[in-house]
Amino acid sequence: EMSKYDWNASSRRDDGLVFLAPGKRSWVEEWGKRSKLEVRQLVEQLKTSNEPKETRAAFLRDLEMRQQQDLAKALTPGELTEYQVRHSGLADQLRKTLSRVEISETEFRQLFTLLGSHPDAMLSASRLKGAESPLNDPFLAPRLQEILGVERYAGFQDAVLPRVKGGGR
Repeated sequence: EMSKYDWNASSRRDDGLVFLAPGKRSWVEEWGKRSKLEVRQLVEQLKTSNEPKETRAAFLRDLEMRQQQDLAKALTPGELTEYQVRHSGLADQLRKTLSRVEISETEFRQLFTLLGSHPDAMLSASRLKGAESPLNDPFLAPRLQEILGVERYAGFQDAVLPRVKGGGR
């Protein structure tokens, strides 16, 4: 079912805003350009500062949160979700992780909604792998398994959770 969607980056850039009215589409395109420029400028400023790494990361996180709030004010909740499904880092990571697991668009959207409900899930620093991953939340595991089924959930876990020597996780 998902094969009808070309999820590669160039197609999302070319027609990834087709669900928006032309005026909103223009606004979102400008917002995207402005957001990238703001991040680039902040990164350059932070390179020359003597701030600790954690402080620099907090500045970037705050900027990104403000940018996401601006986007949320301009779009309806449905439009925002559709934008995030098509353009967020979480969606990209999820697509990559699920590339070996046969999944429908409906299941993808259910997983995205579930994982996207985790605090900070839409920020670029959010990762599906690692200590801060929403997948480490024990509340989510049974829900993920419910969406994917036992066998596909095992494949999903194999793609996300690193194996430890001796065959365990």
